[in-house]
Amino acid sequence: MRWPNDWKIKDCLLLCGGLVLIQGILTSLAAAGLNIPVLRPVVGFIFLTFVPGILLLRILRVHDINIIESMVYSTGLSLTLIMFSGAVINFLLPLFDVKHPVSQFAILAALVIEIVVLMMAAWARDRNYRNSSSQRQRWPSTGINSVLFLLAVLLLMIAGIKISDVTGNNAALIISLLLVALIISLAAFKKFITREIYPFALFVVSLCLLYQTSLMSPYLVGSDIYTEYHYFGDTATAGIWNYTVDNPVNSCLSIVMLAPSYSFMLGIDGIWVFKAVYPILFSFVPLIIFRFMRIQIGAL
Repeated sequence: MRWPNDWKIKDCLLLCGGLVLIQGILTSLAAAGLNIPVLRPVVGFIFLTFVPGILLLRILRVHDINIIESMVYSTGLSLTLIMFSGAVINFLLPLFDVKHPVSQFAILAALVIEIVVLMMAAWARDRNYRNSSSQRQRWPSTGINSVLFLLAVLLLMIAGIKISDVTGNNAALIISLLLVALIISLAAFKKFITREIYPFALFVVSLCLLYQTSLMSPYLVGSDIYTEYHYFGDTATAGIWNYTVDNPVNSCLSIVMLAPSYSFMLGIDGIWVFKAVYPILFSFVPLIIFRFMRIQIGAL
């Protein structure tokens, strides 16, 4: 299994260009009143989280690294580009009489232009790359069953949270938490959850533990999150970031630029960016620690 930074350049550019096209179509349909609930958030998340970073990896000629490293590098580069490009258009577009630079179509137009430029740069820099590795990673015999089991646990966790929230019956939630503990036990004894599945199992366990808090109610859960949501709302509603407000949270581009970008591109309310999208991004952190520790101490 290879990340797109190790694909043939034409295949990589075709994937990125296709996602840009689909995102543009879905956004235009939503503006016309035809919103596709599931497809738009999924495509929007992949588009924002991975596409710019993959192209930057191609431009930097980063190849033949572990897939976890490729994934987190592309995610980090994508989020960085979105945050800083949002800040740039927030300052530049008002000079051209654009009143709302932090809006759906302004962000989409900026990202499309940037990605097209990145695609051309990736072609110019990396078109001669050929993957010399003849080895392909294969799923172990229990790999598919393990992945399906992990996905089932994640879905049960989400369902259990909703059932508990609506009816007060937390039986499904308790079962899902016991299954999370079972995942850790199976991984410890190398039964069913094999070494090749460790990263995905770690991601699922992390996301389950985050979701059992963030999804517990239809409202925000936390302390600082209320302040963060306030400044996100100010930017998203006004369509421009008021950087003169003297508050440390207002200076966080992950709040005033990244969150509106996810909200607009995924077509979801901002509250669900904090409750559902950000926990997915946070779940990459254990993967980074896992990869770092594996490099330092080796596989057990």
